[in-house]
Amino acid sequence: TLGEGTVQFNGAAYFDDYEDKQFLAAIDTPFGDAASLGNVPKAEITGAELELWWKPAAGLDLKAGVAYLDTEITEPPTSIRGIPFVGSLTKGDELSFSPEWSYNLLARYGWNLTDNLSASIQADYSHKDSMISILGDPVAGTDDVNTVGARASIGTADGHWEIALWGRNLTDDDAVTYAYTNFLGDRSYSLQEPRSYGVTVLYNF
Repeated sequence: TLGEGTVQFNGAAYFDDYEDKQFLAAIDTPFGDAASLGNVPKAEITGAELELWWKPAAGLDLKAGVAYLDTEITEPPTSIRGIPFVGSLTKGDELSFSPEWSYNLLARYGWNLTDNLSASIQADYSHKDSMISILGDPVAGTDDVNTVGARASIGTADGHWEIALWGRNLTDDDAVTYAYTNFLGDRSYSLQEPRSYGVTVLYNF
């Protein structure tokens, strides 16, 4: 902590050495390509995370976070229960759902309207690097995913009730978030949820 408690840094670094880590892979069956659970004999994961929380003024919170991830298959499998992969895995390949970089930003300002009524506004942004969703599948790559959101709320200071207006994916990005080879041999994929708005009402009894 710094600045008489107005600045806080949190950090972490880690290393994981896995044996028989479970994963999802595309296999070649008589009925076409299919996804199946298997095990990677040996894999390593190295990562680091850093978070900053800064309160430059009364009611104002600024937060930022970044994460780095390095994954490596050190002993690849050759098949799943004797069934070959659609693609191939080699030593040094990355694990699925392992974006190298991800980070987020958030700014929030809250203030008192009356002695027991408060309001807040918030904006946030997040990023996630492209990654592989299914091991051994040559078309299972995703896009970089960026999301911008906003929120405004009013409620009691003791948290008894709150009404909030929110928006997600305000830039209406349509990045690929998941992909795989289907039974017909074609690429199927899921897209980022489109721009959306809503109202949330909270009441604590």
